[in-house]
Order: sequence, then C-alpha cells, then structure tokens
Amino acid sequence: MMDVVYFSVDNWFSERDYPAEEPFLSWMKDDLNLTLRDEQFVKENKLVVVAGFLDMSMCFNVTAPKGWVEKVCPCILGTDFEIKDMKPEFLEAPGIGKWGGPFLAYTEDNIGIHWYNFDDEEWDDE
Repeated sequence: MMDVVYFSVDNWFSERDYPAEEPFLSWMKDDLNLTLRDEQFVKENKLVVVAGFLDMSMCFNVTAPKGWVEKVCPCILGTDFEIKDMKPEFLEAPGIGKWGGPFLAYTEDNIGIHWYNFDDEEWDDE
C-alpha cells in the first residue's frame, strides 16, 4: 500500500493558510491561475484534490503520494513531523480538512479535481 499525505491549504495568507515557501508561493501567487486548480497539473502529478471556495478564498484538500510530497513540496511536512503527537500546521489526518470539506481516498478513480462548496458543505455539480 502506498503511503499518502493529506494536507489543506488556502490561498488567503501565506504562512497562515499555506507555507510561505516554494513551491506554494508560486502556486498561490495568482488568484486566477492557482496551480492546484489546474486539472492538467493535478492529473500529471497524480493528485487527488478537493477544491472550492470559502468566502473569498480557494481551499484545497490534497491527498498525495508521500514520495511526491517529499520531492516536490517537502516544506509541507515541516521539521517536527516524526515527533509523536506533533504535526505541521498544514498536514491532516484522513477525514475533514482544516477549513472543512473531505479528503478523498487515494485511488486511480479519484485522481483529479473534485469541486466542493466549503461554504455550504456540499458537493458542487460539475
């Protein structure tokens, strides 16, 4: 079974809502072209993304292979990720993300972007 990582980020404020480090600074810098909202990027990188608006920001609950996270965005793991009962700010357990909304299981069928209405806590029609 593949090790996966669950993380939640939002494009509102760096450091508070996403890591103030690359690649997140580049991914979140242009509100109209957010990388985690790009279906081609998500599918090429084999990510499972639950995306949607919350008030005026965009939330992303991401399920990703741990190897991909270690290679592409190791900052999400933080520095204390191996200390018992400690977790970096953006890492999550399976279930519900920091701003609500679910994480989907890492399966071939789930790879891609799934739209969720974080304000109303329901799936958006595609």
